[in-house]
Amino acid sequence: MQYSQIARRTRPSGIRAAQTERPDMISFSKGHPDPSLFQVPRLQGILDALLSGNGAAEASLQYSTGAGIEPLRREICRIMQERGVGCGPENILITNGSQQGLFMSAMAFADPGQHVMARQPVYTGALQVFQTLGLSVVEPDAADASPALLYEIPNFHNPTGACLDLAARTALVDQVHRAGAILIEDDPYGLLRYEGEDLPGLLAIDAGRDSIETARTLYLGSLSKTVAPGLRIGWVVGPAAIISHLTDLKYVQDIQSGTLVQQLAAGFLKDDFNGATEAARSVYRDRRDALLAALDTRFGARGGWIRPEGGFFIWVELDGGIDAAALLRRAMEKGVNFVPGSAFGTGGRFASHIRLGFSHSDPADFDRGIARLAEAHDDLIVG
Repeated sequence: MQYSQIARRTRPSGIRAAQTERPDMISFSKGHPDPSLFQVPRLQGILDALLSGNGAAEASLQYSTGAGIEPLRREICRIMQERGVGCGPENILITNGSQQGLFMSAMAFADPGQHVMARQPVYTGALQVFQTLGLSVVEPDAADASPALLYEIPNFHNPTGACLDLAARTALVDQVHRAGAILIEDDPYGLLRYEGEDLPGLLAIDAGRDSIETARTLYLGSLSKTVAPGLRIGWVVGPAAIISHLTDLKYVQDIQSGTLVQQLAAGFLKDDFNGATEAARSVYRDRRDALLAALDTRFGARGGWIRPEGGFFIWVELDGGIDAAALLRRAMEKGVNFVPGSAFGTGGRFASHIRLGFSHSDPADFDRGIARLAEAHDDLIVG
């Protein structure tokens, strides 16, 4: 079978490859939200209202606008304005998760063979997009690169958990304007800060210098980490002219995101979204602390890590250059898994790093899981 070039460039996710399960597996490989936080009764009530009475169901099940229904875009305007970005519905495109927004943004502004400037390690979903589109990923200090795109997760980076400081954010916005490029701000975890001071986002900095219409930054948001990933509600925020062009691209791909699920999301956002995110922050803060405590107690000097101020992940550098892929094989035999760092780099980089997720697993298992990981590490050392 002869596939197209774009199909041949597509690679499977390095994260999914690490998610083999067995009944007693303690999994640190996932970046899924905790399903106990899904607001099922509230969502059910909104859905029931949408599908009952006076033609409401017909409207919910019919085609709607390609950019997204206006009530949802207005709710997202409110969220963005709370985060320092003045915008209107014309500045927002609703997408099927932020991954679609990433794919369309990259496709719109970079041709095969051009450069994407991104700090490594890089979110594996972004690497897949760039590789599929035939783009070359280069480091920010690459002297000869003239990037078409810059890509950054400024808040609680996946996989490192790190947060860009204000000076680095400002410098990145300066750089994209000097380069005449487009900066993609990927922000799935921005509302999940557990400690420390909120910092302005990249689009907030960029638009704040004049207006959103002069910005060179596109913001990617999502409800996948704060409400429910199965809704597949994401959005792109940027200058109206760019949003109009991306809307045309989306029409070619799938015409529109589902009307009913957009209405469901709009109703949820209007009804105490801030309360839902605060509940999520409380749960995930406790889970982060439990995993950090387990690492301190059980893993000790076998590696080093930072304390993330938010997000879902802890990034561990293994001492002694231990191969994380070999460690994963031993660890899975003992009933624990994680994602090797090589999934987030090019050219075999980060082979001695591991990503541990704390959002989905039961924190009661963290101590036992890290103990298993330490045993696997020691077995590998002994040989």
